[in-house]
Amino acid sequence: MGTINLHKHKAEKSNKKLVEQSKLDSFNIPSYCPTSDEIRKVIEEEGSFDVQRLETIRTDWVKNVDVIDDEYTVVDEETRAEGVAKFIRAVAEPILKSEFGEEIMDELFIRFKNKIIKLYGVEKLEVANLVMHITKRT
Repeated sequence: MGTINLHKHKAEKSNKKLVEQSKLDSFNIPSYCPTSDEIRKVIEEEGSFDVQRLETIRTDWVKNVDVIDDEYTVVDEETRAEGVAKFIRAVAEPILKSEFGEEIMDELFIRFKNKIIKLYGVEKLEVANLVMHITKRT
């Protein structure tokens, strides 16, 4: 799955003096994205369900974002990139705000939107969706 490297983006922030280097160096959000095989194994080992079907569907991260503006679907890449940045902001802002302060949030996510625009078309920006059909064992 294609992702935007937050560490690269954090380094750009530090070059612009938005945050102290020591705060940037100490910031870490560990994450783990299991594979579909790992998820299947956990479900099967737990024993309550049978996996009938398990698929990973990859979709374009930016292209599939529609932003509605006064009854019309806005489809330009900048508006879509802004929509993606807002989705990420909704999840990440509380964590980032507590570490770096509220005063840089607007600028940070404007830069993030611009990074998405810059990378779109150069790198594959995808989101993976796991779809499964499971049945309860009797």
